[in-house]
Amino acid sequence: MTETPIDRGDVAARLAVAVGRINRRARPGTGALSYGLLSALSTIVRLGPLRPGDLARHEVVTKPTMTRVLSDLDARGLIERVTDPLDGRASVITATRAGVAAVHEARHERAGIVSQLLADLDDGDLRAIAGALDALERVAQVEPMPARSGRSAAPTGSVHSAHAASDGAASGGAGGGTASGRAGGGALSDTVSGEALAAVPAATSQA
Repeated sequence: MTETPIDRGDVAARLAVAVGRINRRARPGTGALSYGLLSALSTIVRLGPLRPGDLARHEVVTKPTMTRVLSDLDARGLIERVTDPLDGRASVITATRAGVAAVHEARHERAGIVSQLLADLDDGDLRAIAGALDALERVAQVEPMPARSGRSAAPTGSVHSAHAASDGAASGGAGGGTASGRAGGGALSDTVSGEALAAVPAATSQA
C-alpha cells in the first residue's frame, strides 16, 4: 500500500506551535535569566572563548543586541572578558564558574518542568518523542545529549525547588527584556533539544 505523502508544511506548523507552547509552560519562576541571556550564555559555555561578533553570529542577532546581552551577563558576574591571545587588540568572552552553574541549573529546572508535562503520556508516546529527538537535534544543529541510563530526568520535587533558580522565559526575544528580537538558529536549538525536550531522552533512557 502506498504511504500517504507527508505534508511538510503541516508538520512545520504543528511543530512550531507545540514548541512555543512547551516553552511557555516550561517557563521558570520570576528572577530567572531571560531566554535570550540564557541562550547566549549557553553558547559561551559550550563554544567559548568567543569573540562578541562570533557569538552574535551563532545567536543570529545584531552586534548592538549582543553588546546589550553581554553587558547584562557581565553585570551579573556570569561572564568575563579576556584579551584574545591571537590579537591583543581584541577580547574574547568566557563564562565564569557562576555562569556555568547558571546554565546547568537552568537546564535542570526546565528538564524537571518538562518531565512533569510528560508525566501523563504512556510509554508509546514517550518512545515516539524520543525517536524524533535525533532529527530535532539535527534541525536545531546541536550535539545530542549523552545517555543517562537508569536515571530519571528530574526528581518529582525538583520543579518546586527550582522555581527560585535561573533560566527565564522563552518569549522569543534575544535578550528577553533587554534586547531586540532574533531569528531561528539558537532559539530552536535551546528550545527543542537543549531545553524544552531535555527530559525525554532521560525519561526513556535514550540520548
